[in-house]
Amino acid sequence: MSGAAPRSQLVGLKLLTADTTPADDAAAIGWRTDVIDISNNSWGEEDDGQTLFRPDDLLDSAFEAGVENGRGGKGTIYVWSAGNGRDVGDYANYDGFVNRPETIGVGSINFQGRQSWYSESGANVLISAPSDADDGEPGITTTTLTSNGSYTDSFGGTSSAAPLVSGVIALLLESKPALGWRDVQEILIRSARKVDSANTGWITNAAGFHFHHSYGAGMVDAAAAVALAESWNSLATRESREVALGAINAGIPDGASTGVSRSFDLDGDELRVEHVLCAVDIDHVYRGDLVITLTSPSGTVSQFSEVHGDDNEDYENYTFLSVRHWGEMATTGPWIVKVSGGEAGDSGVLRSASIKVFGTAIASGYDAWVGNSFSASEQRNLSIVARGADPDRDGRKNLMEYAMRGNPRVPDGLTPNNLVPVAGASVPTFRFIADAAKHDLTYKLMHSTDLDEWSVLTPIVFETNGTLETREAVLLPGKDRRSFVQLEVSRAN
Repeated sequence: MSGAAPRSQLVGLKLLTADTTPADDAAAIGWRTDVIDISNNSWGEEDDGQTLFRPDDLLDSAFEAGVENGRGGKGTIYVWSAGNGRDVGDYANYDGFVNRPETIGVGSINFQGRQSWYSESGANVLISAPSDADDGEPGITTTTLTSNGSYTDSFGGTSSAAPLVSGVIALLLESKPALGWRDVQEILIRSARKVDSANTGWITNAAGFHFHHSYGAGMVDAAAAVALAESWNSLATRESREVALGAINAGIPDGASTGVSRSFDLDGDELRVEHVLCAVDIDHVYRGDLVITLTSPSGTVSQFSEVHGDDNEDYENYTFLSVRHWGEMATTGPWIVKVSGGEAGDSGVLRSASIKVFGTAIASGYDAWVGNSFSASEQRNLSIVARGADPDRDGRKNLMEYAMRGNPRVPDGLTPNNLVPVAGASVPTFRFIADAAKHDLTYKLMHSTDLDEWSVLTPIVFETNGTLETREAVLLPGKDRRSFVQLEVSRAN
């Protein structure tokens, strides 16, 4: 009998034998992150559909320190059970541990390949793993021996699914120890296997990743994840964009699905999304009536709450997490937060809301073009990727290929310098094409009569086709009939 990660070394922390304080929990989360690579957590707050747990600031700091300093700066991997309260209306986004970006929320799948009856859904569920179902149906066999010498074969709950994912992560780190904590999360997303495929809850987001509130990205696939890890290039430095709307003070329509919505526009350079945090401050007499959603600029919807029997009041500055927007673009349009009431007779007010998007900056312009046009090994060879290089030997250097939307790998037979005389014109006239969308390029049309001194011609836009502009310049008649014209294309930044 073998577990998911044979020969892994285990460290056990005794935490749950009595009530704990936030300081106790934070100490456990941050304990010896120089030694503990993967922190599996099959515990949490009550799965009763009535508890809205928000981590203490000490816990937040412990998670942040763990991913910043753990494993020599690569980050401790925190794996967390998504919760076992689905049958009583609980939802993974009501658990502040699973709402932390540093944690990997894990759901359960039964022996039929469907969501276990107890496994909580949520926009923060990243991955699922096999576990048990009803009594008498197959569960998980472990390496633990019973008193009669046989193996335990009825381990279950998301408490069983989480350590299975932790074992797979151990295999990833064995394959490639340099993986960062965010690398591990994306590898799990990319390699996850879609299950229960006929279920209408599956979506494919704008980055091409499939997600389901019940399964996250799908069922963990150890072989696919390890294969992907072996050739993985680390994600770029993590950045964030955030925006807050204070003093909204908008009434939530009673019992109406239209609800109240507010849009958020993120400023700054484009960001490839990883984690999205959405915080709301809501006064409401019966918070179990509320459905709270976040829609990305690409139209992907994250549902943070369901109508359920929670008769407590308010969402007091409560923060939700979504991983469903992973890989999408953050600043291409508005993000929309919507709050709607499920039952008539209960009133409430959306006081304020904010979103914070984490991800990586997008290479733009020429740099992005190089990344898309050449392999990783080619990008390290300046004789291939330098601006002045001409790898396909068609007379056009890379920068001009980029400017003209050419293919730097295949000679395409176009004019090398993108500048052509206008046939039949009464005076010398020249045209060239510029891409107005390429803000990192400058086009300069130069004229000389002696190839020594050059002056700049000012072209006009002759016609447009999308972002492409045909620009035209006319040479005025002069005493010297000799004229030389050249087009200079350079990077503006």
